[in-house]
Amino acid sequence: MNHPFRIAARSVRGAVILAALLAAAPRPAPAPDVLDVLLRDVAEPEDASGQGPGRVFQERGLKGVAALETYLDQADSGVAGERVDRLVRDLGHAEFKVRQAASDELAALPPSVLPALQAHLKQADDPEVLTRLREAIAALRAAESSLPELRQALAGMYGEHAAELFAQRWPAILKDPHDRAAMRFLGLGSFEPIWNELANRTDDEKLRFLLLRMYAGRRKEAFGLLQGYSAERVLKMAAATWWPVEIEPLAMDGAYGWTTRAACVEGNVATRLMRLSVKMPDYGNVAERGGWVHFEQWYRATYLFTFPAYVNKGAVAYAEALDEQSGSAGLDRPDRFPIGPGRCDTFRGLPKTAALPLARIGGAEVLDWHLGARYEWAKPLFPPQLAQAVTFQANKYPAPEVIDANGKPLQADPRLPAERPRGPSSQPDRP
Repeated sequence: MNHPFRIAARSVRGAVILAALLAAAPRPAPAPDVLDVLLRDVAEPEDASGQGPGRVFQERGLKGVAALETYLDQADSGVAGERVDRLVRDLGHAEFKVRQAASDELAALPPSVLPALQAHLKQADDPEVLTRLREAIAALRAAESSLPELRQALAGMYGEHAAELFAQRWPAILKDPHDRAAMRFLGLGSFEPIWNELANRTDDEKLRFLLLRMYAGRRKEAFGLLQGYSAERVLKMAAATWWPVEIEPLAMDGAYGWTTRAACVEGNVATRLMRLSVKMPDYGNVAERGGWVHFEQWYRATYLFTFPAYVNKGAVAYAEALDEQSGSAGLDRPDRFPIGPGRCDTFRGLPKTAALPLARIGGAEVLDWHLGARYEWAKPLFPPQLAQAVTFQANKYPAPEVIDANGKPLQADPRLPAERPRGPSSQPDRP
């Protein structure tokens, strides 16, 4: 009798789906009859009707929803480098059985291991190892290409089974705002069916759902409805659910009060930021006091350096935009979403864990950074991975004095700066 992994490995999807169903821990494994159907389907080519890879899950109803969620959990999870290294070593084992088992297991790993396998491919010199690595890489590339279609299939299944899933998962999100299955369904499912289920629920429950949609980057329907709630209620619910970390306390900044919160902060990096502008108690229109205007969001902010205080700002950060792609991917893999589109900006508050160098730049240059500048002198202050993803500009001003968090001078960037601009209007006012 053929080993199940080998049966499933006849197709790309089979290898990955079966591994997910057998190995993922967050949910119970599907019932045997579901596994049998999945194995039978994924071992064969797609039928002539051209139905996509989500068909087998759609046909299984709620069991199919759980199975597809399990698959996506596994496909989005990271894999320890030691495991990949061991499997690649086993590709050169003396026993065929061990070599074949390693091939099957590599083909069943999530696509996130592709860079590691490509690195091993460059180093391998054994012909059979090279062949098996190329086969595993081809399988994982094809599996990676099917993920968007499977996510779309899951969204459709959420709409089809909205009532049953709401009954199961709404109590879970009330108990634990970070319940993974509840967050995925409520954050990524179609808005209208879920909103209809909330018709007879309390205002606080509706507010919780609207904020989860914002957290997931699904702002379209949620934003307008959210404006019916006061800033105080929005901030109170945000603190109790998905934005527990206060970075900027509420304080006046221009026409409004502003406050910034984050989902989590590690060192100089804050993830899932929200920034709310509030109509303060002295706002001109008395009837509008306590309301809010702007609900800004970023997927991630990497704080880079501070500068002498200027117009209520004190730090520069690289802020990555939050949209539906980063929002939904972040629900599945919050620690692994790659560096996305973003810009440099100036911020008033700092995370308490941040330890940043001080760059003695003047007001004119502060304004440039506020408008998105990324001058070459600051490249050493960017984390290496971020520095590789960002395009830097030639220095417009002389490279400033930079002092680290311990008060010690840092070496300036070796590239020669541009000459200081002439004329009083562009002269930076260095403190």
